[in-house]
Amino acid sequence: MIPKVMLRKLYKKGSLKQDENEITFILQNEIYPATIVGLDPIKINEQDFDIDKIKVLINDDVVVNLAEVTKENPFKLTKGDTFTFRIEGNIDPGKHKIDFSFLTKEAGKIAFDVEEEF
Repeated sequence: MIPKVMLRKLYKKGSLKQDENEITFILQNEIYPATIVGLDPIKINEQDFDIDKIKVLINDDVVVNLAEVTKENPFKLTKGDTFTFRIEGNIDPGKHKIDFSFLTKEAGKIAFDVEEEF
């Protein structure tokens, strides 16, 4: 099991933004390579954002629709890669708690949360 304190280092502080009907933030994998085979909805302040409303831009290049991630169609987290999450939705300015929960091939279920303000 990977300690939550280590997983929280994936989140790039100061990256949370709200644009026109889109929430964005960045994860940067400086820990280990991993293979994501499933995801739970991302929660922001206990509000679920379904994975069918989330896209990830990898290294400002490749777009992955998280609803398409399965064991048969995994999502690779390579060490050093930057992942910009783009979520359809809105949040108000202020302090926010973001909850993540992923199912990985290597470590099973991993979950962590971060707090961010914008």
